[in-house]
Amino acid sequence: MANLSIFEQVHPWIKQIRAFPAAPEIAPPELQLKMDANENLFPISAFVQARVIRSAGHLNYYPDGTASNLKRVLADMQQLTSEHYLLGNGSNEILDIVIRSFCGPGDEVLFSQHSFAAYPLLAKTVGATPVAAPSVNFAHNLPNITEAITDKTKVILLANPNNPTGSCFGKEEFAQFLAAVPKHILVVLDEAYIEYSATAQNINSTQLTNQHDNLLITRTFSKAYGLAALRIGYAITNPQLVEILNKIRQPFNANRLALVAAQAALEDQQHLKFCVEQTRLGYEYLIRELNKLNIEFIRSESNFICLKLTNCAAVVQQLAEYGVMVGYLAGYQMPDYIRVTIGGSEHNLKFINALRSVL
Repeated sequence: MANLSIFEQVHPWIKQIRAFPAAPEIAPPELQLKMDANENLFPISAFVQARVIRSAGHLNYYPDGTASNLKRVLADMQQLTSEHYLLGNGSNEILDIVIRSFCGPGDEVLFSQHSFAAYPLLAKTVGATPVAAPSVNFAHNLPNITEAITDKTKVILLANPNNPTGSCFGKEEFAQFLAAVPKHILVVLDEAYIEYSATAQNINSTQLTNQHDNLLITRTFSKAYGLAALRIGYAITNPQLVEILNKIRQPFNANRLALVAAQAALEDQQHLKFCVEQTRLGYEYLIRELNKLNIEFIRSESNFICLKLTNCAAVVQQLAEYGVMVGYLAGYQMPDYIRVTIGGSEHNLKFINALRSVL
């Protein structure tokens, strides 16, 4: 044992992991059209900016470790109590906390085929086995996920709307699914893009946490609220589970500027409505133009759209030469698809013109 190197002390399952495929920022956003990461392409409002600037004078102090003010605002909006909330460094940290709390070697983490790339990665970090249930037409099939449950299943991860496809399941489907899942299995409903989807909002998932102890919802301020750089998200679940998850949450995991910006963004609902409406108009424009070009696409209820193309890798490279960055979905077992973030009219027009040029 004394002759082993430090590298040989690493858990064997960690050595098998491929790091999350985050693309580098090859140029400042103002010098390229960044349509590859599902970010909100509309800047934050002057109201939120002013709050953040005012708070910047207090960076020598730790943030509120309990996030009490933000939890109170969320609870008032969603008719819950502050005890229902857990804050995270983005909703990704919430997912990480959940997996570390519930899973280990020999356990299974279940999700749909063509789901968020972080799901299998999170399972592997604790030595658990990622299990992808078959999708149907690139969308979650909840009966297929139910069928894939085994006695090793500990956590089920459901993105609604789904990343990278934008598909969405509805209220009745989810109610039937929850009724079929054994109560000892945690169901995580990842609603990172819920603000863009009337179907997802109609589930009214926050109120379901009072009826199902095994339901946890994750949401983020990185998408429709436009705070991706500040990394802040949250979970909604029963207070007893929040208390358990808080035991391994890192202290001060949500920074001061993020907490201030998130609360201001919640208060500025008019700007949120503006971003969602502009995204809807952008989606309608893009599908009209794609139809003119006879390009197949997956119907989306989010701020991005997937296009089916031949020779995707070459198209992605050629679009980059025009200053347009898009996502290539080979890593999602979708080698014939690219994913494009929907922006304002200027973004969308530049993308369509560049696409025409490279086809």
